[in-house]
This record gives sequence, structure tokens and C-alpha cells, in this order.
Amino acid sequence: MKYCLIVPVVIFGVAWTAEVVKSFPAPDGDIIGLAWQDESLWAIDKVSGYAYEIDPESGNILNSFLPEDSVGGYTPYGLACGNDTLFVNFGKDVSGGVFEMFDTETGAYLGPVPMC
Repeated sequence: MKYCLIVPVVIFGVAWTAEVVKSFPAPDGDIIGLAWQDESLWAIDKVSGYAYEIDPESGNILNSFLPEDSVGGYTPYGLACGNDTLFVNFGKDVSGGVFEMFDTETGAYLGPVPMC
């Protein structure tokens, strides 16, 4: 019982000690997803649909492209990065939809994410 009471206190204490170490304006008006790959921060905007590669030191946009879902009419709701690939979750709402892969350098469509 005591352990259960200590855990919320520790989490609460950590939240209060956090500090912002860097900030800069978002590249678009409705960023809905962030991901990190190598030395870059990636962001995707829900309204414009654009994906942005951002220099985390300066906030400058290094690359951007418009990833489009293969189904049509879906909205970006999140993203992840790995192995020079941007994985974008498209859907009608945050509950899911389709996951598509894009090359982070060219923005080329690489196909759907294989599911088991």
C-alpha cells in the first residue's frame, strides 16, 4: 500500500522539475505528431498534411513534403521515424486507419506498413 502512494508523489515531483531547454515556432498551425530520427525532429500537420524535418538547434526547416495516404481522404494523426523512413498514421480520427511509409530524403511513397 505504501508503494502505491509513493509512486504518484515521485511522478508528480519529476513533472514539477522539468524545464524547457529550447523552443521555436512550429512550422505549421496544427502539428499533431512529432518524431526524432538521427539529428532531426520531424513534425506533421493535421490540416495542411505536410511533414517537416526540423533542425532542433535552430528550428529551421531542413526538408518538407506532402505525404498522401493511398486510400484518399484520410488525415494525418501521428508519425514515427526509423531507418530513413517516415511512418505516417492516416485516419478519420485518432482511432487509426492506415499506416504508410515514406522516404525521409525524397518524400517518395514506399507503401503501406506491413502488419502481422
